[in-house]
Amino acid sequence: MDAFGVVWENLARYVAGTEPVSQVIAEVIDACEAEQAHPSWARLRTLRWDEGQQAVAAWVHDLMANQPPPPEARGLWFGISNPVEDGQARSDLYFGATRDYDPDNTELEWVFSGFYYPGTHPHPACLAEMYRIAYDDPNGLGNDAEWPLALAFGCTAVARALRALPVPVTLANESLGVVCGFDGGDFIFLGELRADGFDAQPRVL
Repeated sequence: MDAFGVVWENLARYVAGTEPVSQVIAEVIDACEAEQAHPSWARLRTLRWDEGQQAVAAWVHDLMANQPPPPEARGLWFGISNPVEDGQARSDLYFGATRDYDPDNTELEWVFSGFYYPGTHPHPACLAEMYRIAYDDPNGLGNDAEWPLALAFGCTAVARALRALPVPVTLANESLGVVCGFDGGDFIFLGELRADGFDAQPRVL
């Protein structure tokens, strides 16, 4: 199995765990570096991944307090994208709510019913710096770094942030399904957000 496959299969374990995000990223880099040696992996290891997780947690908590999903929302989508500001692209997260949620739909087709997008980002410095390291050098790792690191970081950081929400959580519905991943289709089910907190139920297709 290649490194991408190893990361994909381990995503559920990363999401369900409680270890620091930096430890998760170190394991991801180990798998990637074993397959493809490159000097950039050492630089990527030194990024402040745990501070990035703190930025995501602050963002998620602010969203739920000040821009919560409307009453008709049934699901939460945390997308990984590449916004451009001042001509500079980066990896970052954004938030949306969906009109539908079907816990029995293993294909997660309900995530495409998004309708509410507050338009804010957490701006974790580790993701921005990761993107620069991956792409600014013509001989850089490119997507070989961005895909596994952004996906593992995003899914893990969002799950940790939701788990740390103060309870009870004010929700119009009994539970909201939560999904995180790339707009292009590589995303996983993280679990359900309920009034008594976040229940991690990670599933990887």
